[in-house]
Amino acid sequence: MTDASFQAQTSRQSVPVRLAAGEDFPLDKSRSPPNINEIRLPESSFKYWFAKVNWFLLKFYEISSGKDLTSFFEVIVCLWILSVVGTYFSTLSLLYTVFLCLQTLPVLYERYEREVDYLATKGNRDVKKLYQKFDSTILRKIPRGPVKQKKFK
Repeated sequence: MTDASFQAQTSRQSVPVRLAAGEDFPLDKSRSPPNINEIRLPESSFKYWFAKVNWFLLKFYEISSGKDLTSFFEVIVCLWILSVVGTYFSTLSLLYTVFLCLQTLPVLYERYEREVDYLATKGNRDVKKLYQKFDSTILRKIPRGPVKQKKFK
């Protein structure tokens, strides 16, 4: 066992002892636990969280069933990118990088707002031109059959 793992093991095993000896966790049972009937949460908070969870599950179902194909492919691409990035970075270093970006990028954007907006507009224009070229050269050449009209009763 190396010195670092020995220190980690002993500190992990000493946590319950330190908690029991502290003032926040007395060994004597002079304090009674709270009564569960006295704990009340407002009903509006449950409705809010239920609505959020319900919306998330509905969106997840729509995307996973393929009803919204653009979102379906966006999710597939995002998961693929995440798996590629995950092979090159550990989770901890990736979280650190995200934290660092969340702290620095807003400041940099405020300082260089005009340049960033110019480059973003130029990039958006270039992507639209590239899509139009892709659409005219490849997508328009795909043969499509006649669209059948749905019969309404």
